[in-house]
Amino acid sequence: MLKVEGSDKVHVVLGKKGDATLIHLINSSGEHFNKNVLAYDGLRPTPNLKVTLNPIRSQRR
Repeated sequence: MLKVEGSDKVHVVLGKKGDATLIHLINSSGEHFNKNVLAYDGLRPTPNLKVTLNPIRSQRR
C-alpha cells in the first residue's frame, strides 16, 4: 500500500523494473483546467510530502 500525505496536487504512478518498485510523483499544480491559459513557465512547488510504502507480501499456501 502506498500513501502520500501533504498535498492533493500530486498524482502518483507506480511501476516495476525488475524487482524494484518505482514511484513517480507528478506535480499537478497550475492552471491545467483554465481554458484561457495555453502555456505556463513553471509549477508551484509542493509542500513537504510524506511517502509511505508498505509492500504487500504474497501469502504462500
